[in-house]
Amino acid sequence: MKRFFTVSLTLFALAVLWAPLAEAQITDITIREINAIPADSIDALNAAAEALNDPRIENAIFNDLVGDTVRVGAIVMSDPTLSGLSSPDGSGLPSRVHFFVRDTAAVSLGVEGMGIQVVDGSWQENGVLGLLIGDVVELVGTVSPFDEVMQIAPVSITVIGTVGSFDFPASAMDPVVITTADVHRVVTGGIQANWSNLADLRGQYVRFENALVQRRDISSDRPNWTFSTDGGATQLYIRDISLAYRNDRDGAYDDSQFRVFFDDFTPPPPGSGINLQGFLAFDDFDPFGIGAPDDGLIAIGPMEREDLEVTVTPPIVTNVTRPTTVVGAETVSVSADVTADPARALASVNLN
Repeated sequence: MKRFFTVSLTLFALAVLWAPLAEAQITDITIREINAIPADSIDALNAAAEALNDPRIENAIFNDLVGDTVRVGAIVMSDPTLSGLSSPDGSGLPSRVHFFVRDTAAVSLGVEGMGIQVVDGSWQENGVLGLLIGDVVELVGTVSPFDEVMQIAPVSITVIGTVGSFDFPASAMDPVVITTADVHRVVTGGIQANWSNLADLRGQYVRFENALVQRRDISSDRPNWTFSTDGGATQLYIRDISLAYRNDRDGAYDDSQFRVFFDDFTPPPPGSGINLQGFLAFDDFDPFGIGAPDDGLIAIGPMEREDLEVTVTPPIVTNVTRPTTVVGAETVSVSADVTADPARALASVNLN
């Protein structure tokens, strides 16, 4: 339900004349209402499947709160000083800061649909680098999606306490444990968002357990990699929102204000077992061509290095021996030592 509050704005003309009184409406709502998607839109997205494109997706996944100025009570869930998406200026300062919050109403109403990304172009004026994980804030801002990504642009951010001072349970900060099939579904030609779950999951703090790394490309300073919890049927890319996962920001960002990492992050190789937590948002960058369409892909943005836990390493192949030449259809012998992680049982080996 929308509840309206009126803020009077007094405008001065030439420092002496009063201009007419202006009024700006602020809607008091929950983040769940911002994330809500009409049922008929979800049905249309599911029916269109791989025929979807960018305009059709954007027309379906937002509601009539877009453009409204809203007020929510929220818990800061990620460290703003780790924000690394925006390119810095010559002083090492980005044009905007990204971080994630969870509605305080999640404590009583549940976490579904209660997460959102905050993108602040006035981060210095709003003092967001002083925010700490677990701070409780009154957030006033404009519902301002970018492409398919739901986000809010702050007008003001006021710290009103902490999770502890409000006596919220520790679970208020917990990630939601899900699978890659909760996020994506299989369609002809690839995968796309599981539209039926989108309103609950976008902007959400989530955790994947017992996942396996599927693909990896470490040829650039922004590695690309995917993981899966269902043997590769559905996968997620990792989005390097955080400075902890970007290798191209050291020396560029002002490390007196931001948590810049000077050691490169290298994703684990395919076959690695991982637990991973972070925040979900659309991202159409699809170097491995798994999306159908790529505009329908959701990625996860881990923020802290500790958000990635490697639980099992892939087998290690050493001491490979083979003939230097092979004549015709001659049968040859190839041997190698294959050592499995102690947590794994090695049933068979195929050398290609």
